[in-house]
Amino acid sequence: MTADILGAVLKTCVGERLPDLRDRALLLVAFASGGRRRSEVSSLRVEQIVAQDPVPADPKDPESPTLPCLKIQLGRTAFRCPKPCSSRSTAPCNRHRAITTTSSANWDAPRG
Repeated sequence: MTADILGAVLKTCVGERLPDLRDRALLLVAFASGGRRRSEVSSLRVEQIVAQDPVPADPKDPESPTLPCLKIQLGRTAFRCPKPCSSRSTAPCNRHRAITTTSSANWDAPRG
């Protein structure tokens, strides 16, 4: 997508309604982060976006107005099975698939 096309698409979501704000944010994040895949953009969580120090609008002029800056923490693409097994694949082995999908759960949390 070129900047001209992005500008035209952004003109369709100029309101202050929540869907307009959401769509504008998603489009800008996808474009500014180097053309992320739709799956990467749609799976982003607020926790993955970290505010950075503002940057000068003109890098050659440190006195120029500043712009907000964000860092997007993307997940790793490679996967190794966390258990010692014969799987050398980058995908979870069938034996440990359930463990890897629930390993981040808080096991001490009350259930019910």
